[in-house]
Amino acid sequence: MLIRPAALLFTLAMVLPALAADTLLFQVGTGGDDLRGGNDNVHLRAYDNDGRLVGSVDNANGLQRLADHSNRSMHLPLQPGVRWQDVAAVELVTTLGGGIGGDNWNLDSLKVTPANDTRIVLFQGRAGPLFRFTGEARSRRFPVLTHKCDIDADCDNGVGADGAERCLPVARKIDGRRLRQCQAGRALACPQGQRPSDDGRRCQPLPLQRIDADGDGHYSEATGGDDCDDGNSNRYPGNIEICDANGVDEDCDFQTGGQRDLDGDGFTDAACFNWGPPPGR
Repeated sequence: MLIRPAALLFTLAMVLPALAADTLLFQVGTGGDDLRGGNDNVHLRAYDNDGRLVGSVDNANGLQRLADHSNRSMHLPLQPGVRWQDVAAVELVTTLGGGIGGDNWNLDSLKVTPANDTRIVLFQGRAGPLFRFTGEARSRRFPVLTHKCDIDADCDNGVGADGAERCLPVARKIDGRRLRQCQAGRALACPQGQRPSDDGRRCQPLPLQRIDADGDGHYSEATGGDDCDDGNSNRYPGNIEICDANGVDEDCDFQTGGQRDLDGDGFTDAACFNWGPPPGR
């Protein structure tokens, strides 16, 4: 059965997984000296803050020529569990052989972003050339711009509980320099009953845990509620105030009051006093 090229491309598009956030997009601009392809190709590498290799793809140009004054997009999948936020540097490594008749390549521009969001720029540079690859200069490493900083105030990942971020030198030199990058600080250790503040720089009391000990549907005043007596399920705001012999407050409202004298002898039979029983009781 003959499969047309267009149908084959459509089939591949259906089965290939979509690029996720753990893939980097390299937009490469070639200047006035091409990369021949064939035996002369470019590999892509990614490294974390400790200088560990976290992503690698060989012959990212597909063994094809990168013509003079052309642009090409290439992809670098990161290792499982590695996010683009973990990348501290990217590197282009060529297979140029050097010698008489050897290939050279002018890299005039480079832009590196997460493949699924090109608004986030990890590195961007342009010059004439940005770097010239030869048999004697086969590789070039570029620091990721997102992580660069000068002072602690430049760093904030928006997560306070992991400790205030610091602007610290990286463990290894990148391109001959020891850059300063934002790194998570030590998580704040708070005493019992306290927790780190939202900015991670101080301890603050834990929110009160509301308690309804008597089960009347109202939390105690001590834990931020409105129940004046959390040990008595018959005393809570909104309850019906009853005139009784002991002048018990049922509704937690100290504005309620009154008295009852059913036989008219001038003596109180029952009281609705919230301030306690009447005299003599």
